[in-house]
Amino acid sequence: VMRFSEPAFRSELRRIWQGFPFDLLVLHNLNDLSRADGREDYLEALANIYAALPPHPDTPAILILAHLRKARPGADGKPMMGRRLLDELSGSYAMGAKARTVFALLPASNRMDDPRVIFETAKSNNGVPLPPSAWVRANGQFQGLPDFDWDEYHNPPDESQRRIVSEADLSDVFDGG
Repeated sequence: VMRFSEPAFRSELRRIWQGFPFDLLVLHNLNDLSRADGREDYLEALANIYAALPPHPDTPAILILAHLRKARPGADGKPMMGRRLLDELSGSYAMGAKARTVFALLPASNRMDDPRVIFETAKSNNGVPLPPSAWVRANGQFQGLPDFDWDEYHNPPDESQRRIVSEADLSDVFDGG
């Protein structure tokens, strides 16, 4: 657990930075930074993180890895995307509000065996957001999917509808026999 709330921890991190002035501080996981899950708790956690680091312009970039809430579609039944993803940050909306940039890595479908992911910009204060892109995870690397079916992604089938099992489905289940 990262104890940014403790002055000794903050002092030690500052001492480390003075001996090795790093440009990037990566913190995982957002839920380990705060003592509770409220807006004020996350704002206090951010203040403690900044208190552990040198002031601007020497402050390193801070990358906080956060999870999204459990997958759920928007009110229209379609996947969340763009700025709407800020509402899905696990924890408080305060984290997305304070961030300069927020990127999201989302599953391309709800299937557990689907290795495809979507990279989406949820917030970009310093420029034009990157367009969403599709990737496949393969052997620890990500490979771009230029032929990804964006229409299918943005308009998923209604899984609550009953599906009629066809003869072809049964043939597939029983391997043709």
